[in-house]
Amino acid sequence: MDYLIEFFTKNIILKVLAIILAFIFWFIVQAEQITQIESKVNVHLETPDDVIIEGGNNRTIEARLQGPKAIIAAFYMDESPLQASITIPHKRTAKIIKIRMHKQYVSNLHERMNIEFDEPYLEVLLHQKIKRLLPVRPVLIGKPKVGHTVEKIVVDPSEVEVIGGANELATLTHINNVPLNITDLSQSTLFEDVMLDLSTLKTASLKNNVITIKLLLGEEKQNKKFTNIPVKLINALYHSYFSPKVVTIEVQGTRGIINFIKPSDFQAVIDIKDERPGKKINKKVQVKIPPNTTLIETTPEWITVKVSTRRIY
Repeated sequence: MDYLIEFFTKNIILKVLAIILAFIFWFIVQAEQITQIESKVNVHLETPDDVIIEGGNNRTIEARLQGPKAIIAAFYMDESPLQASITIPHKRTAKIIKIRMHKQYVSNLHERMNIEFDEPYLEVLLHQKIKRLLPVRPVLIGKPKVGHTVEKIVVDPSEVEVIGGANELATLTHINNVPLNITDLSQSTLFEDVMLDLSTLKTASLKNNVITIKLLLGEEKQNKKFTNIPVKLINALYHSYFSPKVVTIEVQGTRGIINFIKPSDFQAVIDIKDERPGKKINKKVQVKIPPNTTLIETTPEWITVKVSTRRIY
Protein backbone atom coordinates (compact mmCIF):
# COMPACT_ATOMS: atom_id res chain seq x y z
CA MET A 1 0.00 0.00 0.00
CA ASP A 2 2.83 2.37 0.90
CA TYR A 3 4.41 1.50 -2.41
CA LEU A 4 1.37 2.68 -4.32
CA ILE A 5 1.14 5.90 -2.36
CA GLU A 6 4.80 6.57 -3.01
CA PHE A 7 4.32 5.81 -6.73
CA PHE A 8 1.57 8.40 -7.18
CA THR A 9 3.08 11.09 -4.94
CA LYS A 10 6.75 10.91 -5.80
CA ASN A 11 7.74 13.55 -8.40
CA ILE A 12 4.08 14.54 -8.73
CA ILE A 13 4.87 17.83 -10.47
CA LEU A 14 6.76 16.05 -13.25
CA LYS A 15 4.00 13.51 -13.65
CA VAL A 16 1.29 16.21 -13.91
CA LEU A 17 3.42 18.07 -16.42
CA ALA A 18 3.84 14.89 -18.45
CA ILE A 19 0.09 14.37 -18.52
CA ILE A 20 -0.48 17.98 -19.64
CA LEU A 21 2.12 17.64 -22.38
CA ALA A 22 0.50 14.40 -23.52
CA PHE A 23 -2.86 16.14 -23.85
CA ILE A 24 -1.26 19.02 -25.73
CA PHE A 25 0.45 16.64 -28.17
CA TRP A 26 -2.83 14.76 -28.61
CA PHE A 27 -4.69 17.96 -29.44
CA ILE A 28 -1.95 19.01 -31.85
CA VAL A 29 -2.12 15.68 -33.65
CA GLN A 30 -5.90 15.88 -33.81
CA ALA A 31 -5.81 19.46 -35.07
CA GLU A 32 -3.31 18.58 -37.81
CA GLN A 33 -5.32 15.60 -38.94
CA ILE A 34 -6.32 16.10 -42.59
CA THR A 35 -10.03 16.01 -43.25
CA GLN A 36 -12.39 16.87 -46.10
CA ILE A 37 -15.76 18.65 -46.37
CA GLU A 38 -18.13 19.61 -49.20
CA SER A 39 -18.49 23.30 -50.06
CA LYS A 40 -19.87 25.69 -52.67
CA VAL A 41 -17.94 28.35 -54.54
CA ASN A 42 -19.60 31.51 -55.86
CA VAL A 43 -17.66 32.54 -58.97
CA HIS A 44 -17.86 36.09 -60.33
CA LEU A 45 -16.61 36.60 -63.88
CA GLU A 46 -15.21 39.99 -64.85
CA THR A 47 -15.36 40.97 -68.54
CA PRO A 48 -14.44 43.96 -70.70
CA ASP A 49 -17.16 46.61 -70.92
CA ASP A 50 -18.07 45.85 -74.53
CA VAL A 51 -18.82 42.14 -74.10
CA ILE A 52 -21.45 40.19 -72.18
CA ILE A 53 -21.54 36.63 -70.86
CA GLU A 54 -24.45 34.39 -71.81
CA GLY A 55 -26.13 33.29 -68.60
CA GLY A 56 -24.75 36.18 -66.54
CA ASN A 57 -21.50 36.89 -64.75
CA ASN A 58 -22.10 34.69 -61.70
CA ARG A 59 -21.79 30.93 -61.29
CA THR A 60 -21.99 28.53 -58.34
CA ILE A 61 -19.98 25.31 -58.45
CA GLU A 62 -19.47 22.43 -56.02
CA ALA A 63 -16.08 21.77 -54.45
CA ARG A 64 -14.30 19.71 -51.76
CA LEU A 65 -12.06 21.32 -49.17
CA GLN A 66 -9.11 19.39 -47.73
CA GLY A 67 -6.95 20.56 -44.84
CA PRO A 68 -6.21 20.46 -41.12
CA LYS A 69 -9.24 19.69 -39.01
CA ALA A 70 -8.65 22.71 -36.76
CA ILE A 71 -8.63 25.16 -39.66
CA ILE A 72 -11.78 23.66 -41.14
CA ALA A 73 -13.50 23.84 -37.75
CA ALA A 74 -12.45 27.47 -37.29
CA PHE A 75 -13.29 28.86 -40.73
CA TYR A 76 -15.45 26.56 -42.82
CA MET A 77 -18.08 24.84 -40.69
CA ASP A 78 -20.78 27.53 -41.17
CA GLU A 79 -21.35 26.32 -44.76
CA SER A 80 -20.93 29.82 -46.19
CA PRO A 81 -19.95 29.66 -49.89
CA LEU A 82 -16.40 30.50 -50.85
CA GLN A 83 -15.88 33.48 -53.12
CA ALA A 84 -13.92 33.40 -56.37
CA SER A 85 -13.25 36.07 -58.98
CA ILE A 86 -11.94 35.51 -62.51
CA THR A 87 -11.07 38.20 -65.04
CA ILE A 88 -11.59 37.39 -68.71
CA PRO A 89 -9.31 39.80 -70.58
CA HIS A 90 -9.87 38.68 -74.16
CA LYS A 91 -12.82 39.47 -76.42
CA ARG A 92 -13.40 36.31 -78.45
CA THR A 93 -17.11 36.70 -78.99
CA ALA A 94 -19.50 33.99 -80.24
CA LYS A 95 -17.07 31.28 -79.09
CA ILE A 96 -17.08 29.10 -75.99
CA ILE A 97 -14.12 29.79 -73.69
CA LYS A 98 -12.93 27.17 -71.20
CA ILE A 99 -11.47 28.49 -67.96
CA ARG A 100 -9.57 26.11 -65.70
CA MET A 101 -10.40 26.61 -62.03
CA HIS A 102 -7.43 27.29 -59.76
CA LYS A 103 -7.00 27.68 -56.03
CA GLN A 104 -5.67 31.23 -56.44
CA TYR A 105 -9.03 32.42 -57.77
CA VAL A 106 -10.64 31.79 -54.36
CA SER A 107 -10.25 34.89 -52.19
CA ASN A 108 -11.25 33.51 -48.79
CA LEU A 109 -9.35 30.20 -48.83
CA HIS A 110 -6.77 29.60 -46.05
CA GLU A 111 -3.26 29.10 -47.39
CA ARG A 112 -3.01 25.63 -45.78
CA MET A 113 -6.22 24.43 -47.44
CA ASN A 114 -6.51 22.60 -50.71
CA ILE A 115 -9.57 22.62 -52.93
CA GLU A 116 -10.86 20.27 -55.64
CA PHE A 117 -13.58 21.51 -58.00
CA ASP A 118 -16.30 19.16 -59.20
CA GLU A 119 -16.15 21.03 -62.52
CA PRO A 120 -12.47 21.70 -63.21
CA TYR A 121 -13.40 23.91 -66.17
CA LEU A 122 -15.93 26.71 -66.52
CA GLU A 123 -17.37 27.20 -69.99
CA VAL A 124 -18.47 30.72 -70.90
CA LEU A 125 -19.88 32.14 -74.13
CA LEU A 126 -19.13 35.80 -74.83
CA HIS A 127 -21.26 38.10 -76.97
CA GLN A 128 -20.69 41.58 -78.28
CA LYS A 129 -22.68 43.93 -76.04
CA ILE A 130 -25.15 46.35 -77.63
CA LYS A 131 -28.08 48.51 -76.53
CA ARG A 132 -31.52 48.72 -78.13
CA LEU A 133 -34.68 50.67 -77.38
CA LEU A 134 -37.60 48.23 -77.61
CA PRO A 135 -41.36 48.73 -77.18
CA VAL A 136 -43.14 47.04 -74.28
CA ARG A 137 -45.99 44.75 -75.35
CA PRO A 138 -48.53 44.26 -72.56
CA VAL A 139 -49.52 40.65 -71.85
CA LEU A 140 -52.85 40.04 -70.07
CA ILE A 141 -54.43 36.79 -68.93
CA GLY A 142 -58.04 36.25 -68.00
CA LYS A 143 -61.03 38.43 -68.87
CA PRO A 144 -62.76 41.31 -67.10
CA LYS A 145 -66.05 40.76 -65.37
CA VAL A 146 -68.98 39.92 -67.64
CA GLY A 147 -70.31 43.06 -69.28
CA HIS A 148 -66.91 44.81 -69.30
CA THR A 149 -64.12 45.01 -71.84
CA VAL A 150 -60.64 46.52 -72.07
CA GLU A 151 -60.93 49.67 -74.17
CA LYS A 152 -57.40 50.98 -73.83
CA ILE A 153 -54.03 49.94 -72.39
CA VAL A 154 -51.49 52.60 -71.39
CA VAL A 155 -47.94 51.38 -70.68
CA ASP A 156 -45.41 53.62 -68.95
CA PRO A 157 -42.70 53.66 -70.11
CA SER A 158 -43.81 52.45 -73.52
CA GLU A 159 -40.18 51.69 -74.50
CA VAL A 160 -37.24 50.38 -72.48
CA GLU A 161 -33.50 50.24 -73.10
CA VAL A 162 -32.30 46.66 -73.30
CA ILE A 163 -28.62 45.68 -72.96
CA GLY A 164 -27.52 42.30 -74.27
CA GLY A 165 -25.70 40.23 -76.83
CA ALA A 166 -25.79 41.50 -80.40
CA ASN A 167 -27.06 38.22 -81.87
CA GLU A 168 -29.97 37.93 -79.44
CA LEU A 169 -31.05 41.56 -79.45
CA ALA A 170 -30.99 41.68 -83.24
CA THR A 171 -33.97 39.30 -83.34
CA LEU A 172 -36.04 40.99 -80.61
CA THR A 173 -38.99 43.15 -81.66
CA HIS A 174 -40.48 43.88 -78.22
CA ILE A 175 -40.34 43.08 -74.50
CA ASN A 176 -43.26 41.44 -72.68
CA ASN A 177 -44.30 41.96 -69.09
CA VAL A 178 -44.83 39.07 -66.71
CA PRO A 179 -48.47 38.13 -67.57
CA LEU A 180 -50.94 40.33 -65.70
CA ASN A 181 -54.10 38.63 -64.43
CA ILE A 182 -57.22 40.75 -65.02
CA THR A 183 -59.81 38.06 -64.22
CA ASP A 184 -63.12 39.60 -63.02
CA LEU A 185 -61.77 43.15 -63.19
CA SER A 186 -64.76 45.53 -63.17
CA GLN A 187 -63.23 49.02 -63.22
CA SER A 188 -60.31 50.90 -64.72
CA THR A 189 -57.17 50.06 -62.76
CA LEU A 190 -53.55 51.23 -62.52
CA PHE A 191 -51.08 48.37 -61.96
CA GLU A 192 -47.76 49.57 -60.56
CA ASP A 193 -44.42 47.73 -60.36
CA VAL A 194 -45.29 45.27 -63.11
CA MET A 195 -42.20 43.17 -63.84
CA LEU A 196 -40.85 42.78 -67.36
CA ASP A 197 -40.29 39.20 -68.48
CA LEU A 198 -36.69 38.31 -69.39
CA SER A 199 -37.00 34.63 -68.46
CA THR A 200 -36.59 33.37 -72.03
CA LEU A 201 -33.63 35.61 -72.86
CA LYS A 202 -30.03 34.51 -72.45
CA THR A 203 -28.06 37.76 -72.36
CA ALA A 204 -30.54 40.63 -72.02
CA SER A 205 -30.76 42.87 -68.97
CA LEU A 206 -32.45 46.15 -68.06
CA LYS A 207 -31.52 49.06 -65.84
CA ASN A 208 -35.13 49.18 -64.68
CA ASN A 209 -37.33 46.13 -65.23
CA VAL A 210 -40.61 47.44 -63.81
CA ILE A 211 -43.37 49.37 -65.57
CA THR A 212 -46.89 50.60 -64.87
CA ILE A 213 -49.90 49.43 -66.85
CA LYS A 214 -53.17 51.36 -66.84
CA LEU A 215 -56.24 49.48 -68.03
CA LEU A 216 -59.25 51.53 -69.09
CA LEU A 217 -62.41 49.41 -68.95
CA GLY A 218 -65.69 50.12 -70.64
CA GLU A 219 -69.00 48.44 -71.27
CA GLU A 220 -68.63 45.26 -73.29
CA LYS A 221 -69.32 45.70 -76.99
CA GLN A 222 -70.88 43.46 -79.58
CA ASN A 223 -70.99 43.30 -83.36
CA LYS A 224 -74.13 43.37 -85.49
CA LYS A 225 -74.70 43.21 -89.24
CA PHE A 226 -77.31 45.28 -91.07
CA THR A 227 -78.24 44.00 -94.52
CA ASN A 228 -79.80 45.55 -97.63
CA ILE A 229 -78.51 49.06 -96.99
CA PRO A 230 -79.20 50.92 -100.29
CA VAL A 231 -76.26 52.47 -102.15
CA LYS A 232 -76.62 55.90 -103.76
CA LEU A 233 -74.50 57.73 -106.33
CA ILE A 234 -73.46 61.28 -105.51
CA ASN A 235 -71.91 64.05 -107.59
CA ALA A 236 -72.83 62.27 -110.82
CA LEU A 237 -72.61 64.38 -114.00
CA TYR A 238 -73.45 61.47 -116.30
CA HIS A 239 -75.95 58.65 -116.12
CA SER A 240 -74.19 55.77 -114.43
CA TYR A 241 -74.90 52.11 -113.68
CA PHE A 242 -73.61 49.98 -110.85
CA SER A 243 -74.24 46.68 -109.14
CA PRO A 244 -74.98 45.52 -106.50
CA LYS A 245 -77.40 48.18 -105.33
CA VAL A 246 -77.20 47.25 -101.64
CA VAL A 247 -74.46 46.45 -99.12
CA THR A 248 -74.17 44.83 -95.70
CA ILE A 249 -72.64 46.95 -92.94
CA GLU A 250 -71.25 45.45 -89.72
CA VAL A 251 -70.74 47.78 -86.76
CA GLN A 252 -69.66 47.45 -83.15
CA GLY A 253 -71.16 49.13 -80.12
CA THR A 254 -72.46 48.63 -76.62
CA ARG A 255 -75.55 46.51 -76.14
CA GLY A 256 -77.65 49.57 -75.25
CA ILE A 257 -76.78 51.27 -78.55
CA ILE A 258 -76.69 48.28 -80.93
CA ASN A 259 -80.18 47.09 -79.95
CA PHE A 260 -81.79 50.39 -80.97
CA ILE A 261 -80.09 50.92 -84.35
CA LYS A 262 -82.27 50.71 -87.49
CA PRO A 263 -81.15 50.17 -91.11
CA SER A 264 -82.37 53.68 -91.90
CA ASP A 265 -79.65 55.05 -89.59
CA PHE A 266 -77.01 54.12 -92.20
CA GLN A 267 -75.97 55.80 -95.43
CA ALA A 268 -73.92 54.20 -98.20
CA VAL A 269 -72.76 56.32 -101.14
CA ILE A 270 -70.41 56.19 -104.12
CA ASP A 271 -68.83 59.49 -105.10
CA ILE A 272 -68.14 59.66 -108.86
CA LYS A 273 -67.26 63.32 -109.07
CA ASP A 274 -64.75 64.11 -111.84
CA GLU A 275 -65.06 60.62 -113.36
CA ARG A 276 -64.82 60.72 -117.16
CA PRO A 277 -67.77 59.46 -119.26
CA GLY A 278 -67.53 56.09 -120.89
CA LYS A 279 -65.36 54.62 -118.17
CA LYS A 280 -65.81 51.48 -116.09
CA ILE A 281 -64.32 51.97 -112.65
CA ASN A 282 -64.17 50.36 -109.21
CA LYS A 283 -65.26 52.74 -106.46
CA LYS A 284 -65.08 52.29 -102.72
CA VAL A 285 -68.37 52.54 -100.86
CA GLN A 286 -68.38 55.36 -98.31
CA VAL A 287 -70.61 54.71 -95.32
CA LYS A 288 -72.01 56.82 -92.53
CA ILE A 289 -72.78 54.95 -89.32
CA PRO A 290 -74.68 55.90 -86.13
CA PRO A 291 -72.85 57.80 -83.34
CA ASN A 292 -70.91 55.80 -80.72
CA THR A 293 -70.42 52.84 -83.03
CA THR A 294 -67.36 51.52 -84.86
CA LEU A 295 -67.35 50.32 -88.46
CA ILE A 296 -66.17 46.72 -88.68
CA GLU A 297 -66.81 45.80 -92.31
CA THR A 298 -68.72 46.81 -95.44
CA THR A 299 -69.65 44.03 -97.87
CA PRO A 300 -68.91 44.54 -100.68
CA GLU A 301 -66.41 47.28 -100.01
CA TRP A 302 -65.86 48.08 -103.70
CA ILE A 303 -68.52 48.34 -106.41
CA THR A 304 -68.03 48.52 -110.18
CA VAL A 305 -69.57 51.64 -111.77
CA LYS A 306 -70.03 52.22 -115.50
CA VAL A 307 -70.26 55.91 -116.39
CA SER A 308 -72.25 56.52 -119.61
CA THR A 309 -71.82 59.38 -122.04
CA ARG A 310 -75.34 60.71 -121.43
CA ARG A 311 -75.10 63.84 -119.37
CA ILE A 312 -77.56 64.56 -116.58
CA TYR A 313 -79.38 67.84 -117.15
